[in-house]
Amino acid sequence: MRKFIRWVSTGLFMLIIAPIITTNVEKLAQDKKWDLVLTDWWPKATTFFSWADNTLMYVTAAFLGGVSSALWLVRLLPETPSNITEPKVASPSMVDFEPPRYSLYDARDSFSLLEAAFLWGDVTPNSNPAVLNMFPEAMASYKLLSESIRSGKLPCYKVDRHGKLSNTTTAPEPTWVVTKDDLTQYANGIGSKPKFLFQDARSWMA
Repeated sequence: MRKFIRWVSTGLFMLIIAPIITTNVEKLAQDKKWDLVLTDWWPKATTFFSWADNTLMYVTAAFLGGVSSALWLVRLLPETPSNITEPKVASPSMVDFEPPRYSLYDARDSFSLLEAAFLWGDVTPNSNPAVLNMFPEAMASYKLLSESIRSGKLPCYKVDRHGKLSNTTTAPEPTWVVTKDDLTQYANGIGSKPKFLFQDARSWMA
């Protein structure tokens, strides 16, 4: 992205400054009635391009030249990381491959979208969304729940900085909240019985 901006800035600088120089040279030639512009141009041009008469041109050229130069110099600095807080690759050493202990979640009345996706796919929750890539069932659950939220089939709540919840149907984030009641109603509606919501679905595990 930085390289693209640098090239665009340089290109704009050349596009803007070139017509300015061309126009002034043509005007100079017309005003002075030069027959041999190429041989006579430099001595008279230095007089014509005075700071008093061409302040705007010089300021514009200096500004664009400075921006262009700065962007070229910035390439010497290391690229700054993006604002993505989660790594794209999860370390297996930080992943719990054991099945969830569903009884730990029986008393919960809400879950983050990420937690719900892991549990829906029978995977122990992890705070790193990148871990979803290691479990196809959990990733499929995350996509299912996210699409249902966007379509309005499953309520989802965004927590603001004051700790208040607001219902939303926009593209959800992993930390947004879904309630247990809403998840249970949604599961019944699609004929699914995730073990973290339905205790009778895990009776075979006893």
